[in-house]
Amino acid sequence: DARVTFIYERLAEIDLILNQNNSSLLIKHGKPIQVWKDLINEFQIKNIFFNTDYEPKTRKRDQEISLLLEKNNISTHSFKDHVCFQADEILKSDGKHYTVFTPYYKQWRKKLDENPVEKYPSETLLSNLNPSKFKFSITLKDLGFDTHIKEIPSMGFSDKLSQYDQWRDFPAKDATSHIGIHLRFGTISIREAITSAIANGAEKWLSELA
Repeated sequence: DARVTFIYERLAEIDLILNQNNSSLLIKHGKPIQVWKDLINEFQIKNIFFNTDYEPKTRKRDQEISLLLEKNNISTHSFKDHVCFQADEILKSDGKHYTVFTPYYKQWRKKLDENPVEKYPSETLLSNLNPSKFKFSITLKDLGFDTHIKEIPSMGFSDKLSQYDQWRDFPAKDATSHIGIHLRFGTISIREAITSAIANGAEKWLSELA
């Protein structure tokens, strides 16, 4: 599975960066609810921080785990990171959700102007990491997968934005950003994409991020 290989390789890169800062990733394999039960028994956990997921299956998973953590007096803190504005932040005057894109986007754009995206330069805070020496020893074979060799699109995309509106529908021009996989799995943040769109005057691309 190309997606699993992509995620695995990005986690390995993160672990390498953490190792260079006297920290590491702890990788666990199993059913999420059981993994969390094991973690609760293994560590003294007071708070859990995670980003909100919006798919029905993952929402159900997160609700079950949050309930488990609550029963063990562990506080959970969820954050918005996959989107700029959540569904309940962009509503019509009657409090209902939009069903037509154009008025939705006008309201989204207005809210963005009123609430510019903030930067969170976490790479400047690596000295605050908790020291650890966990070993990144699990392999894709251990997870039941083979390495899928496939070229991953570059994370660079700003050079495509100035002419995106003009050429995006012409396949021969290779004018799209190719960063869908990076946005999906968080290797490029929605805030970075929005900031670049505004800086390059790519209003059409910006509307597709809404």
